[in-house]
Amino acid sequence: MAEAYKAAIRAQVNEFWNLTPYETRLHMEIFHDRTKYEQESETVLAWQIAALNRTKKLPKIEKLLKKEPHKRDLAEDLKAAFRTLPSADDGS
Repeated sequence: MAEAYKAAIRAQVNEFWNLTPYETRLHMEIFHDRTKYEQESETVLAWQIAALNRTKKLPKIEKLLKKEPHKRDLAEDLKAAFRTLPSADDGS
């Protein structure tokens, strides 16, 4: 297990030295965004735990896990956008 971990670290270090400054900046921005998202998620979780501790009666788990339907589906939007693009056989 430790050897696999060391190999993964070596691969990441080797990849780092092959990145351009632009790519390095992109990786740093992605890391920053992911870290910010994780911190916000943990803050919301802590708030929810504190709020549930103050309730006299716990709501049913189904109500807590209920997901709201998304208004728009990104995959469908992308498919529709690709359908409007001219194809290579059209000669356009």
